[in-house]
Amino acid sequence: MNLLKKKKKADDLTTAVFLVFLLAVGGFSVLSCSTDDSVVTPESDADSDSDSDSDSDADADGDSDADSDSDADGDSDTDGDSDTDSDSDADSDSDTDSDTDTDSDTDTDSDTDTDSDSDTDSDTDADSDSDTDSDSDTDSDSDTDSDSDTDTDSDTDTDSDTDTDSDTDADTDSDTDADGDAGWLYTSGNTIKLNDGDGNTANDQTIILHGLAMTDPAMMPKDGSMTAQIDKAVEWNINIIRLPIYPSDAMHGDTSGMTLTTGWSASTANEYFTDYIDPTVQYAISKGLYVIVDWHYITDVTDSSASKTNTEAFWANMAPRYADEPNVLYEVYNEPINTTSNDEYAWDSYQPIAQGFVDVVRTYAPNNLILVGGPKWSQIIGRCDDVPIEDDNIVYVAHLYGMHYDGVDGTTIEAAVTDCADTYPVMLTEWGVDAGDTADATAIMNLITANNLHFTAWAFHNAWWPNLFSGGEECSTWTNNAYGDVVQNFLTQF
Repeated sequence: MNLLKKKKKADDLTTAVFLVFLLAVGGFSVLSCSTDDSVVTPESDADSDSDSDSDSDADADGDSDADSDSDADGDSDTDGDSDTDSDSDADSDSDTDSDTDTDSDTDTDSDTDTDSDSDTDSDTDADSDSDTDSDSDTDSDSDTDSDSDTDTDSDTDTDSDTDTDSDTDADTDSDTDADGDAGWLYTSGNTIKLNDGDGNTANDQTIILHGLAMTDPAMMPKDGSMTAQIDKAVEWNINIIRLPIYPSDAMHGDTSGMTLTTGWSASTANEYFTDYIDPTVQYAISKGLYVIVDWHYITDVTDSSASKTNTEAFWANMAPRYADEPNVLYEVYNEPINTTSNDEYAWDSYQPIAQGFVDVVRTYAPNNLILVGGPKWSQIIGRCDDVPIEDDNIVYVAHLYGMHYDGVDGTTIEAAVTDCADTYPVMLTEWGVDAGDTADATAIMNLITANNLHFTAWAFHNAWWPNLFSGGEECSTWTNNAYGDVVQNFLTQF
C-alpha cells in the first residue's frame, strides 16, 4: 500500500514536471481530467502570459523604453525575480531648438540672433532592471521615445528695422542751426553780436563797428587806386568802411570827376556793380573789413516820389548780390530830408516808407544787417522804440556834425540818439567836425563811448567835407589834418 502510494506520488511528480516542461516550451494542449474530452485553455494555471508587449513606441524620443515585460505568470512561484526591466531610457531629447532669432535689426544693427537652441537631450536611460522576477513580464515596451523635438525655432526675426539712424545731422540743420549762421552779425537788444556758430549766444562776441566813410567806388580811380585807399584806411585800426552809391538823379558837387559820371540807374547797374562796387567790396573783405553799401540819396521821399521808386529798384537789384555775404550791411536810404515837421513825430510819418525799403531787402537777403536813418538828414530817430521797424536785425542811423552844436540841434540829436540806443543799436554812419573844432569833436566822441555807438567818420578824402586829409588828388599825397588826427587817435581805443 505504501509502495503504491509512493509510486502514485512519483507518477504525479513526473506528470507535474512534464507539464512544467510543456508550459516552458509553450504551444501545447492539456487534456481535461473530466470525462469531457474537449480541449480547454487551462485557466486556473494563471500563466495568462498577457505579454501585452504594448510596444506603444510613441517615440516621443523621451525614449522611456519602459519594457516592463509583465509576463504575469501568476503561478505563485513568487521567486521575486519580477524582472520589470523598466529600461525607461527616457532620452527626452526635447530638442526645443527655440532658435528665436529675434534679429531686431533696428539698424543700429543690433542683430541679436539669440539662437538659444537648448537641445536638452536628457537621455536618462534609467534602465532600473530591478529584476524582481515576479515574472509579470508585461513587456509593455511602451518605448514612448517622446522625442518631442518641438524645435520651436520661432525665428521671429522681427527685423523691425526701425533704422533709428535718425541722422539729425545737427547740422540738426534744425535750422535755427546757429552753425549755419556762423560769421553773421545780428542784433541783441541794443548791441551787435557776432555769431560764432557754437549754438550758445552767451558766448557770442559783442562787436563795436568802428571805421571810416569812403567816397563812391566810381570816384576812387580819380584819387589813385581803390586798393591803395583801402590799404591806407586799414592802418587806422578800423573794422568797417562805408561805400556811398550815388543815384543818377542825385549827383552833386562832390561827385565831379567820377569815372562813371551818371551814377547808379537801372541801365548802369551791372557796369556799376562789376567795375566798381564789387571789386571794392571784395578787396575790403579780403582785408578783414565789414562793408556798408549805402544808397546815398539826399532828398525827400514820399509814397509817390521817384526817389521811392528808384530806391526800391536799387535794393531789388543790389540785395541779392550779397545775400550770402556776412560782411556786407545795407543802409537803405542815406538822408531823407522830409522837413515838413521837425519834431520827433516826423519819424512816425517816415517809418512806413522805411519799412517798405526794409521789406524789399528782406525779400532777397534774409540775414544782412539793415541800417535805417530818419527824417531831417537822419537826425530824428528818437521814437524808434515806440514805432520800430518790424525786423529782427535793424540798426538805427543818425548823422551828427559839429555845426549842429551851433544851435539846439546838437542837443536834440544827442537826445534822440540816447533814447533809441537804450533799446536798439545805433550807428553814426556820418559824423565829423571842421579841422579845428576839437570841442565839438570831443562831444561827439563822448556820446559814442557813453552809449556804445557804432560809427564811420566822414570822410576819408582830401576834398569831401569834412575831410580828414590835406594834400593833392592822388591818395599817396594825403596827410592828416587836425580833424584827421583826432579821428585816427580815437580809433586806437577800439
